[in-house]
Amino acid sequence: MESRQNLGADLRRVVKKYGYNKALDIELGTVLSVNPISIAVDGVNDILEAHEVKVAQQLINRTVSVTIAGTPTDIDYPMQLEESDRVALIYDVDRGFFFVVDKVIDGEDI
Repeated sequence: MESRQNLGADLRRVVKKYGYNKALDIELGTVLSVNPISIAVDGVNDILEAHEVKVAQQLINRTVSVTIAGTPTDIDYPMQLEESDRVALIYDVDRGFFFVVDKVIDGEDI
């Protein structure tokens, strides 16, 4: 049987080493426009504007350079966000901005 005698001490060491947990809130929102981006956060009257958000790279237009079978090529990924898309947001309380993590859908729509 494994001893649990030092679990509290181990936890204290980890917290001391890595610090406290940041205050992050998870919210849902709706994309109102893409360029420039604006998002309505559920339950909030103010609209998030481009300077208030960070967007995950997989959601935006981008080109990735890859090598396939020794041949360099570029792969274009189109914008993944559209007006009225629902998105998951993380609010970083310490830094004061929202991070758009990904698009979301209701479980009933799967």
